[in-house]
Parts: sequence; C-alpha cells; structure tokens
Amino acid sequence: MKKLSLLLVGVLLFAVSAFSQINSVVLGAADASAFAYGETAGAPALQVLTGSNNSGTYTVTVVNGTTSTTAGQIIAPLSVNAPVFIGSGTSFESVTPTAVSCTTPTVYNTCSFTAAFTYAHNTGDQVRSGTYGLQEAINWVQANGGDTVALNGKWAALGGTNAILSSATPYAGVTIEDYRNGSSQNWWSVQPSTITLMSAPTTLSSTTVTQPASCPTGASCTWTAAQPYFCVAYVDILGQVSACSASYAPSSNLTASLPVNIAAPAASAGAVGYVVFAGASYNASFMLPVVSTAGVANGACTLTTLETVFPACALTNSTYGQVGSSASFNAVYSNTNMQTPFAAQSTSNLTNPVYQAHTSFAYQPSGVVPVGFETVFPLWPANTATESASDVQTLGTVNLPLGYLNTIGRRIRIKGKAVATVTTASTAVISILDGWQGGYTTGAPAKTLCTLTSVGTPTGTTVNFAFDAVITVQAVGTTAVGATLCDAYGVDQAGTALPISVLDNGSATTVSSIGLFTYDQLFVQFQNTATASSAVRLIDLSVETIQ
Repeated sequence: MKKLSLLLVGVLLFAVSAFSQINSVVLGAADASAFAYGETAGAPALQVLTGSNNSGTYTVTVVNGTTSTTAGQIIAPLSVNAPVFIGSGTSFESVTPTAVSCTTPTVYNTCSFTAAFTYAHNTGDQVRSGTYGLQEAINWVQANGGDTVALNGKWAALGGTNAILSSATPYAGVTIEDYRNGSSQNWWSVQPSTITLMSAPTTLSSTTVTQPASCPTGASCTWTAAQPYFCVAYVDILGQVSACSASYAPSSNLTASLPVNIAAPAASAGAVGYVVFAGASYNASFMLPVVSTAGVANGACTLTTLETVFPACALTNSTYGQVGSSASFNAVYSNTNMQTPFAAQSTSNLTNPVYQAHTSFAYQPSGVVPVGFETVFPLWPANTATESASDVQTLGTVNLPLGYLNTIGRRIRIKGKAVATVTTASTAVISILDGWQGGYTTGAPAKTLCTLTSVGTPTGTTVNFAFDAVITVQAVGTTAVGATLCDAYGVDQAGTALPISVLDNGSATTVSSIGLFTYDQLFVQFQNTATASSAVRLIDLSVETIQ
C-alpha cells in the first residue's frame, strides 16, 4: 500500500510538472507574459547585490542570475539584447545591458551586467523585464531550436505595445503570433526594416588568406600551385547574400596540397554570416561549400545559427553575441557551384547571382503565416552592362531553405516586373532557373524551370515586362531527381505604346533532374533575342507559397 501511495504521488507530481510546462505556452507558442519576470506574479524579479552610488556607466551584480516563468521554468534572462527596468520611484529607468557576465547564473554573486545608467542603483533594487517578457521569450525559444512566441491580452495589460514588438531583437527562427484581440489576428516575422542594401566586405589580403603547414590527417587537400582569385560575401539574417568583395589573388603560387585559410571579415550591419568564393578569375569564381548537399557541416568553419536558409560561416555580431569563425578549405573550387554574387550585372552575358541582402531587420506584421525566408523584394539595382543580342542577364536571385521544394505538390508563385531599354523593337525572354550546390553548369544555374517569350514585338525602346509563374513539384528524391511543372504568363509593353504582347510559356513540359532535396537558388534572367539592351532591372519580385 505504501508503494502504491508513493507511485500515486509520483504520478501527481509528474502531472503537475507537465501542466506547468503546458501553461507556459498558448496553443503551442511560448507565452510572452509568462516570461515577464518582476512584472507578474509567479515570475520574481532579480535582486541587485552591488551597484554604484553614482550615475553613469557601471556594473551591477545581482544576487543570482536566474528567475522563473509563471509556469515554473527556470530561465537566465539577462542578455545584451534584452532591456531591463531597474529601480523604483524617481530612480526608475529602462536600460539595455552593453555586456553581461553570467556563466554560472545559479551561483550567488556571479552574475552581472554593465549599462549606461541615468541614476545610481545599489543593494536591494530590483531588475525586471523591460519588454514585459517578450525578448526573454524570444531568446528562450531561439535557444530551444526556434518556434513561436504568443502575445495575448495579458501581455498588453502589463504594458506591451507594438513599439516594443517592433524594437525587439529579431531571430529568423522565431515567429510571433498575435492574440491580443482575442484570436490570432497577425503574425510578426523578421523582415528588412529598411530597403538599404548591404555593401560588400573589405577585400581579402595576404593576412586574411593564408595556408597552414600541413594538410589535416586523413583529409585530401586538392589546391594546386596556382594564384586563384578570392572574394568573400556577407549573408544576412534571412539568408540573402551581399555582393562579393573586390578580388584578391596571392602574389605567388599557393603551395599545392595544403588547405587555404580565410579569416572572418569584419562585422557589418545586418550580417550574421559569410561565404567564400575562389576561381581562375573574379567573374568566374565559385563558392567554397561549408556543408554537404544534405546540409551537414563539412568542418570548414563554425556555421552561423542565426540563419538557416543559406549555409554560412559565423560572423561576429554583437547584437546576438555571436563570435565569428575563420574558415579552412581543403578542396579546390568547383565550377558546379554558384558563381561570385554581384550587386548588379556590370559585364555582358554573365549569369552571376544578384541578391538583395539588407542592413537592418525587425519584426513586421503579416496577414499570412511566415515561411522563414525573404519573399517580397522591392526595387533591384539596374544592371549597368549593355547586352548584345541574345546575351543573358541575371536580374535577381532568391535563396530557399534546405529541401523547401522537395515535397510532391509543393507549389510556389514567382511574380514580378522588369524594365529594359532596347535599341529597336525586338522579342524578349524572361526565364526562371534553379541552381543548387553541385548543380551548376560552369557556374550557371543548371535547370530552366520557366521560359516566357514575347509573342509579338513591342514597338518602342523602353519596355516593361510583367510575369507570373506558378511552379508545381512533380517528383522528389534524395538526389537530383526532382521535377517541376511551370504554368506562367506575362505581358510586355513599350511604354504606353501599343500593342501589348503576351509573354508565353510555350510548352508545359516537366523539367526533371532538379536538386530539390538541398538548398535551391531561384534566378530570374532576361534576354533580348535580336538587339542590344541596357538598364535592365527588376522593379518588383515576390515568391509566394501556395501549397
């Protein structure tokens, strides 16, 4: 009987614990108000142990660095991205820590933070969440693999506002679902907060491109005695890529059969990662992979965890406390990988990618469920190259996450508008292509998913092209066996002159042998079949997931 009683007690304790964990979420999302330590019952404030009797920049030590959510989860809330309220009465203020030292948060007198204070704060003052639990919930969800944070009426009653939400430090892997009006009204996801594009990193040099004394044991180092060109590009939090830096080539041949080491570039606004390119020329340099096609790290560097759309080496980012990683590549470049990214095409007849990587991000409201990568793009820079007849230009490139298209029936819609100046009336072609690691042909994306060709000839020299393509996945696999079908249409018009021509997709033929199982890059390209063209640019592009 005694054993049965103990068993029942154990079951009840487990049930209470499980119920507490459930109470920390709202329909599967972490409840922000449950993380509002010091602001709501059941989530105690931190207590100041030592501080300063004067205002200014100083360090505050707390009794210990842990508190709990209202559900009983133990958290260490202090972070350089989480504002705090401190003090009371006339000395009450909100500050954001500039440094946190809290490696043993449960140990007495070992947790502290530094900030610029307007007032003196010392023993007995309380430290509370400055975002009513929002940033703490975001940080906790990110640290546990990413998911959703929920906002409800309780968070609003505590003092939560849209201004706090928009100012929160965003993570690409954390979506916010808004229940403040009693039901889910909005999703908030990471989006660019300005349209400013990221600049290229500083050019590599003899101090940032080096070789070690030996090839790692068991590795195969395939670099040859040559002077390849190197460049490096930033990756933003949504996995889009900056233009590559200017090229650097060693002044003498590399030592054959040794790795090449690349130092991480300097931190840059919006950047969380970087990728490296190498080749026999700048325009024909190719990405040096940091993962396998299955997304498994190959040991070249420590990968950033702040974005997962495009595998990249970690870059120092003080906002997130991420420390940069150098990279070491054993294998020489391969032309089956992506070419050097450009800010815009400046040389004729090249298929290099053209991305939009941004410098600042914030949580932005959306009426649809976010998909975790950038889907709406404003004006692209105009290509500066003048293209001869039949030359090809890449207008824009979009990265998709690992295996995003590798589902039967997955359907995406690519819609946009482009403009161009042509020397005389002629037939234009808009194409949508797919590239993937190991799936490029001499650096060009290997598969054309859609081809829209003018039926008719515009009568002017300034031409607008509107296109709408729906791509449906027909076959999937763990190698390059995927297949898609494109249903597309469009129009082109020479200014306000008539006639308006149809952009016809031609035959509805299934495209096979596509690497849908890995990280895909979608390209929008333009070709003018008969005469020269210039100032071609995308003025709008969106990628919508239909199913």
